[in-house]
Amino acid sequence: MADELTLMAVHAHPDDEASSTGGVLATYSGEGIRTVVVTCTNGEFGDAPGGVKPGQDGHDAQTVAELRLAELREAAKILGVSDLEMLGYHDSGMPDWDYKERSEAFCNVPLEEVTGRVGALIERYRPQVVISYDPEGPYQHPDHVLPHRDAPQRVAKDLGSATRARGGRARAAQCDPGDACPDGRGRGSHHHDN
Repeated sequence: MADELTLMAVHAHPDDEASSTGGVLATYSGEGIRTVVVTCTNGEFGDAPGGVKPGQDGHDAQTVAELRLAELREAAKILGVSDLEMLGYHDSGMPDWDYKERSEAFCNVPLEEVTGRVGALIERYRPQVVISYDPEGPYQHPDHVLPHRDAPQRVAKDLGSATRARGGRARAAQCDPGDACPDGRGRGSHHHDN
């Protein structure tokens, strides 16, 4: 029996699922394809209500994380996401912020740990397509750049090996925000068949 058709999107922060792949997720879930979103951080360093930035009076990282995770859950429902996996890492902040130097920042987590956790989810869900960012990330945010420097290649390799073992083909797509992926229906998609 063939595995259920599954698309997995791996994102850095709550809101990336909507701003980067919302159209893809809604389209494929609407076609009956299982969609899995993996969100790596809690988004603590996003803006607080009223546009309050980290470090400004009125910005509470825990409150922002709770709000962003609640928004993530709601967005997943609206987009028809079948399964939502939250890894719970701490947001690193922007490239020029001191927060990224903290040991708990996502960009400082060993890459092997992150790819191990994502790899375990790939084994669990057995997606035919995995969407990630290109190695430079959409805007040089450490949470997009560091984990995606070699993760797409590892994911593509692991995904391909697991899928070939089941007698199928795997496809990994690296997408920039606004791209329509993973089957080439829109602009700028990059596919790596295994």
